[in-house]
Amino acid sequence: MKFDIDCGYSCGGMVLIDKSFLKELDDTLLYAMELLLDIKGRSELICDFPGEEWNMVRRRETEPIQEFCNNGKMIIYLLDNAKRRCDAKPACEIEPAAEIPELCGYLHLPTGGLFCADACELMQCLYYPELEMEKETFFELELEKGWYAISNEYIDKIMYKKCSPQSPPFKNIQEIR
Repeated sequence: MKFDIDCGYSCGGMVLIDKSFLKELDDTLLYAMELLLDIKGRSELICDFPGEEWNMVRRRETEPIQEFCNNGKMIIYLLDNAKRRCDAKPACEIEPAAEIPELCGYLHLPTGGLFCADACELMQCLYYPELEMEKETFFELELEKGWYAISNEYIDKIMYKKCSPQSPPFKNIQEIR
């Protein structure tokens, strides 16, 4: 399956999540996600922590979203350093794979409803439920319920394989360069 992802909206991330877990993304997790996406401390969020080193703030304040992700509920690809490659609205393939590299994330899909979205657009629509997501910023794919190993080649290709995961915590937050 191919889809276009419009990174023009992006604040620096793409998420993969089972639709059933969206309701768990409360204000605490969304705020931690905002901090996580601000890799270099360039947003107004830095004003919430005067006199503190951004790397220390980010490490400390993102623990809730890291725990959420690393337990298999969501994968976040941090795209801050990759934005320059998104100018042309690249096509991304998502496909099953016979083999997945050892360095992968694990995602639990209890409903089988895989939802992939631009992180900022998703956060905005969760903060303001009256808004609708822009069509260019997400896609949905129905898969068999269960656990999946997820790997990627930049954001051009996402591969998945149904499998039994290793024990958490997983490495479900990855910076894409």
